[in-house]
Amino acid sequence: MDHFTKNMNAIKDRYPDLYKKLKRLKPPKNIKIVKTPSGHPTAKWRVNGKWEFLHDPQNPRAEAERFVFEEKKLANPRLVIFLGFGLGYQVFSFLERRPPVNQFIILTEKDLRLIWIAFHRFDLTPMLTRDEIFCLFGVEEEELFLRITSVVEKGGLVRFAKAFEIIEIAASYKVNKGYYGVFLETFKQALRETLNSIGNDPKDSLIGLDNTLANHRFYVEAPGINQLYGKFKKVPAIIVATGPSLNKNIDQLKGIEDKALIISVDASLKPLLKHGITPHLVTSLERVPLVRKFFTRIPPEELKGTYLVAIPLLTKDSLEAYKGEKIVALRAFAHYFWLDIDKGILPIGPSAANMGFTVAEALGCDPIILMGQDLAYAPDGRTHAADNALGEKQEAILPERAETLWVKGNYTEKVLTTATWHMFLKNFEKLIESYGGTCVNATEGGAFIPGTRVMAFREATERYLNQTARAPEVIADTLKYPSISEKREMYDKLIEVVGKGARDLEKFMEECETWEEKIESYLEEEESGGQRADRYEKNTQFIKEINDAKSKMTGHSAYWGIMYHIMQSFLMEKEIVLNAVPPYHNPDPLKAQRGIIAEHIDWFKTNREIIGRTRDILKKRLRGIKMRARALKEERHETA
Repeated sequence: MDHFTKNMNAIKDRYPDLYKKLKRLKPPKNIKIVKTPSGHPTAKWRVNGKWEFLHDPQNPRAEAERFVFEEKKLANPRLVIFLGFGLGYQVFSFLERRPPVNQFIILTEKDLRLIWIAFHRFDLTPMLTRDEIFCLFGVEEEELFLRITSVVEKGGLVRFAKAFEIIEIAASYKVNKGYYGVFLETFKQALRETLNSIGNDPKDSLIGLDNTLANHRFYVEAPGINQLYGKFKKVPAIIVATGPSLNKNIDQLKGIEDKALIISVDASLKPLLKHGITPHLVTSLERVPLVRKFFTRIPPEELKGTYLVAIPLLTKDSLEAYKGEKIVALRAFAHYFWLDIDKGILPIGPSAANMGFTVAEALGCDPIILMGQDLAYAPDGRTHAADNALGEKQEAILPERAETLWVKGNYTEKVLTTATWHMFLKNFEKLIESYGGTCVNATEGGAFIPGTRVMAFREATERYLNQTARAPEVIADTLKYPSISEKREMYDKLIEVVGKGARDLEKFMEECETWEEKIESYLEEEESGGQRADRYEKNTQFIKEINDAKSKMTGHSAYWGIMYHIMQSFLMEKEIVLNAVPPYHNPDPLKAQRGIIAEHIDWFKTNREIIGRTRDILKKRLRGIKMRARALKEERHETA
């Protein structure tokens, strides 16, 4: 089998877009293969009207070897990004002498003509088929964020945020320097967005678990969003956010409630009701107390036919403030897999509007129309629409207080946004990329969301709202509350899972305390001296033992289910710090080792402290869960 066929077979399933592009390419006219004295072919290509060598005309393989391992002096190649590919010589050299610490490689090349030639000249399957090597060849600039983010998430590459090396392929990099500059900036942006999605405070995540268990009656006894999956197939959905442009077209929703499934974010509920518009679903996901303001002083009769779709991690006050019917939706957090009461687990993003999109997709809606989704300041500085509970100019996110940046607008060249709104925008971009239907952005202003069709709301209604949706009837006829026997069964499961979890956490605390003492003793003994070479080998072995202990604990099903979401921001922060220590060209390797070992005292201490707080929460909430379970067992009749 010739090289091209073999390489194409290797990418057909893994890189289908690349396969199609290369299939369409014809032999390039402005690139010539040239023999060299070494026997390794090089190439000449036409750049700005002149023929230039892509690699060394004498021995391209030796040139690549020198560049990668002598000139670059890679200090921390845990992740290596090749900017450009050429004919692949630098990559071949790196793989032949691949450093033991290297875990992932990203290969890029803007010019697909070079990949087409390389596919014909060499067997590239060793790099095309390896799970830890990602090939981003011929990716257009506007596609870079989604493609790079996918790689970052799939490989867990955020832990190398301070531990990656760049290798530029000289000729390709020189010609397409602007493209590779955008690539690097996009890569860093993908790291930031991924870190933001993880969060930065274990205490915040701990509040979410505490709220979920405190809200056990809602979690167990309300119907789940999974009952509505697929019930609105091909029915249009309108996601109503609270951006300042909502003022322009909110009244256009009046009279079309029977033409679409209307999903309001929590902050838009009061403005909609004030304008006489009844949404069918309201999404809410924040664990902060101010959420209750979105629901207070709304008479129950105004909420007839409107269902709150909420994650159980809302505060109990917020849930109780909403006087209408409620539906449980679960975020794809480890907690909800551990608790094992499935009411519908969805990949819900960071905003209530992102959540609305995910819910609409799960229900089968198409198209999904965005409204009031500005994700940017209004020209006059307003942050939100009128009549929302927190005001039109919210102090905490005014430009002088927030981290801001300029992005492309829907109707203007650029608009000013915040880092948080930009995170919501990028989440929409990912959601839309994987969504099989049409997404219309009928926000009359604001930031452009890639993948959407921008049009006025009036035009969107005329084009897409041409059927009767019957949303209230479908929801009411579909939702079923669990029977008493079903509730009893779920409470019994909850009691068993939470009780065992508390006992498992006790064992983790003991393990952490043991390792704190072990590391402190080791460091005291290590200071007493010994031969330098002996200390290095001894330290290496002890670091391995520490890592084995960490892996055993974090790999335990109870840690993953109970603690991982709580601890993930801390764990990631530590991984970034530890990976940032350069294993090569380190001026003082013993000092670096000692620093790595000492860092783990805090690793185990922090885990022990937060695990202890989590255990206390489980015990406290278990008492309330047991009380409710006993009350249900005393009821004699099956009721909703």
